[in-house]
Amino acid sequence: MEVQVRDYGFSPAQQDEIWRRWREGQSFSLIGRALGAPPTRPRLVVTGEVTGGRDVNDVVELDVVRVEATG
Repeated sequence: MEVQVRDYGFSPAQQDEIWRRWREGQSFSLIGRALGAPPTRPRLVVTGEVTGGRDVNDVVELDVVRVEATG
């Protein structure tokens, strides 16, 4: 099963940067400023509009575990 992810205008590298900064405790305002975007856009990446609130890498790993368990 392929994971479909909307990017909201962020490249994969920028999405990684959003997750890194968020895990470090930075506010969405600071993250948005650093990426030249309004704070609502990085918030979408983290709060589930894009990945269900999980890092894209975590979603892919979960799918692999599901396939191994059922396959």
